[in-house]
Amino acid sequence: HYVDYVRFKFSTGVRTGEVNGLRWRHLNDDCSVVWIGETHTHGQFKDTKTGKAREVKLAASTTAMLRSRITESTEGDDLVFPAPRGGAMDEHNFVRVWKAVLEKVGVRYIRPYDTRCTFISHCLEQGMNPVEVAAITGHDVKTLYRDYAGLIKSHPQAPELF
Repeated sequence: HYVDYVRFKFSTGVRTGEVNGLRWRHLNDDCSVVWIGETHTHGQFKDTKTGKAREVKLAASTTAMLRSRITESTEGDDLVFPAPRGGAMDEHNFVRVWKAVLEKVGVRYIRPYDTRCTFISHCLEQGMNPVEVAAITGHDVKTLYRDYAGLIKSHPQAPELF
């Protein structure tokens, strides 16, 4: 039940509340652009953590995954990733499953929120402009550098300038 949910988190770097509050009306017609402006945390729908909405163009594989989830009965207000019994995902229930799966496959525990850190680290390691990464994830660029750029393990080389 959670595979696409986890895949979306790793593929977009969205906050947990942002993916939990994602509705079909937040996607454009072909599911290639997502509007992140609503969250679901502690049983309530509300604005994003920063109070700012953003639009993100999704990777083709993420778009295809989303399109495969659409059924004839899908409506705009439906959640894209509902809980197994309907309604919004409950983070505590998800964590129980997350822990069990990680243990079963022999992966040390990481917090579900670390999907965000992983996304950001991969983007920076691939040379994406930090301003663009911050725009995708809804950060201030200073926050991105302070909290995430230190995760990158690299051996920078000074350029040839003369």
